[in-house]
Amino acid sequence: MRIYWNNKDPDHISMFAKSLRPVLRLKIIYYMRLLLISAGMIWAPMCIFLGATYRRSSYLYRIELNVMDLDGGPVGSAISDYTISHTEVADTSPVWH
Repeated sequence: MRIYWNNKDPDHISMFAKSLRPVLRLKIIYYMRLLLISAGMIWAPMCIFLGATYRRSSYLYRIELNVMDLDGGPVGSAISDYTISHTEVADTSPVWH
């Protein structure tokens, strides 16, 4: 078994060797870029979600929604009856027409 401590092996190259600095610099740049992209992919959807749910009930009463039953069948009338009947839940509900 070879002993690698204190550079006793002539073929031993340390991680801090001057010949490896360009390669290490490229690898560090690559991993930092990967870290930034990964953080952006995590934070962007989280910010969008939190922004969409922030004080949602205080702005919901301003929304006016129109329910249109275009097919005139039992499915369309059931959906429109259901949505119109559930409008008086709270003062913060949207206005249905």
